Amino acid sequence: MPLDLRDDQSSAALSSEILEAMLNVSSAEYAGLDFVLGPASSGITLGNSIVAERHQRILFSTGASETLYNRGNEYIFSSLTPGNKYMSSGLELLRSRGADTVVFAHEAKSFSASVCRGANATAFALGMRVVGYYEYEPGKTNFADLVYQIKALDADIYVGCGHLNDVTYLIGNANVLNVNPSALLVTHASDQRIIQNVGIQNSHG
Repeated sequence: MPLDLRDDQSSAALSSEILEAMLNVSSAEYAGLDFVLGPASSGITLGNSIVAERHQRILFSTGASETLYNRGNEYIFSSLTPGNKYMSSGLELLRSRGADTVVFAHEAKSFSASVCRGANATAFALGMRVVGYYEYEPGKTNFADLVYQIKALDADIYVGCGHLNDVTYLIGNANVLNVNPSALLVTHASDQRIIQNVGIQNSHG
């Protein structure tokens, strides 16, 4: 089976433009694709899903944000756990072990927001007390201001929802400022780069 790979340079606009050209029969770039393997980003995938739907081509998505699948688009498919369920089992386990309070922090991007919003709903459903909920801008590297606020809340569980770089900085700042919750749940915690950067003792979820 032939595979046609194109570099979208991690640009949502360029990605949609490329896919439109590949699926549009009147384009010089028409590739006659039977289906599309989507990009890794939920934000970029959203644009791709609109293009795939317009041309009636199945998009195999690697995006986890549930907003991708709640639009009524019948041409997007994924086998991933939706982002809003990422933290459910961890919170359920910690609640069963006596954890009561939780604080959330997430990057202002669709996937990250999806994970923390879903975890927040799970926490409420479990009868936990959400003592703080924070959103920070993409590209943030200094989390000292945010971590100071979170430390003052003294929550049992600290939940961080983001991508590799910001989660690394977030945990690193928490470690430097001696934030020691009973449990830390973050996205990408099993990634070797996080383990190497901030220490395996701070990677719990």
